[in-house]
Amino acid sequence: MGEARGIDHVVHCVRDLDEAASFYERLGFTLTPRASHPWGTDNRLVQFQNTFVEILTVAAPESIVEPDPGGFEFGAYNRDYLRAREGMSMLALKGTDGEADARDFAALGLSPRPAFRFERGARLPDGAEVTVAFILAFAVDAGMPEAVFFTCQQTAPEHFWKPAYQTHENGATALAEAVLIGSASPAMVRFLAGIFGAERVTEVAGGLTVDTGGGAVTVLTRSAFEERFPSRAPERAPNRPHFAAYRITVKDLGLAKDLLDGTGVPSQWHGETIQIGASDLFGVALELSEGG
Repeated sequence: MGEARGIDHVVHCVRDLDEAASFYERLGFTLTPRASHPWGTDNRLVQFQNTFVEILTVAAPESIVEPDPGGFEFGAYNRDYLRAREGMSMLALKGTDGEADARDFAALGLSPRPAFRFERGARLPDGAEVTVAFILAFAVDAGMPEAVFFTCQQTAPEHFWKPAYQTHENGATALAEAVLIGSASPAMVRFLAGIFGAERVTEVAGGLTVDTGGGAVTVLTRSAFEERFPSRAPERAPNRPHFAAYRITVKDLGLAKDLLDGTGVPSQWHGETIQIGASDLFGVALELSEGG
């Protein structure tokens, strides 16, 4: 098998962080306190034992750094993404050596910039303020600019992962899958094989699936996606490949559905899963499955 780059987190890009965070709390998730990046974005996290959902907004547009020609800047990319729509803008994979990841992606013609190191403040459950730090390496394919992948290396993990943030009223246990709308084209296969290893990429009915070694990345044609996620799709979705849904495991689907019904969140049973449609969840569909 090729190098395991398991799922680390999804980036859910929204215009109003407070509104989105309130909705996630209605879904039964515990959220971390608001935190700020030095390049103008703020976030709150839904944290599990070793994966998380990052709910992100542009809070200080005047602080955004513009990319060099042919380059890439996290803040500018998400600002431009929000000009078109809300939704899942990026997928982060686990990294243990961001510098090596950037070299690997550059060799594949996918790296728009060197590895990027940064720090930000974080508040612990007891109220203490600490500094968390990361090294990011980006993989961007010119044919799918709305679906950016990157690796995320934690350099101060002892300050980041906290059990108090990982207990959720809905019984959620892990981020298990990220889903793109796309096709099993040679370009898509080549892109995924370059990141994960060709032996991890499998063709399935309606698209492709990747065993990342820590969660799945699935690519579905639009029709296959609509069959799996029959709720109304978000407006203004791009025609090019893009992230459209993610899946979280919960301990008990029945209890999760009771909670959603009690808080008035629109949700539907679909087979042995519960789904919240993209039109309700700020441009991305959420699927809950039982496990963990």
